[in-house]
Amino acid sequence: AWVFQGTLRLIVTGSNVSLVLVQKDSDNIFASCGFTMGDHGQFVRRATDSRCHFGLLMSKLADSRNIAACSHAILGICFPTKLDALDFEAALLNLKPADEEHVANSMREIRHLMGPHASSCELWVHLHRFSSDVRKA
Repeated sequence: AWVFQGTLRLIVTGSNVSLVLVQKDSDNIFASCGFTMGDHGQFVRRATDSRCHFGLLMSKLADSRNIAACSHAILGICFPTKLDALDFEAALLNLKPADEEHVANSMREIRHLMGPHASSCELWVHLHRFSSDVRKA
């Protein structure tokens, strides 16, 4: 039985990162946790027997049925596809303070390739999908 179905948002502000689970229909926050860049291994772990399942150590949790609330919980999450799970894992691995000017230039180059109607979200995904270092590409 599902306790929660919705969206996982990865929010980066400076060197602080927040993982926020948002309910599908109401846009209410179900659970969240925060950490600094580079510390995600303490809060996010991939299941050893699956590529789509992760365990998240959430610091704020409220049951949608208001039956229980706690300050810390380990939640198991499942992505619908392996590609979604890989994108999530790649986003976590690529979390590092970035030179804003370099990111802006890279976004402009990708927008030129993808066209003027590409959303910022699409550009960000493609920016982090491949290394900008020629030796690693």
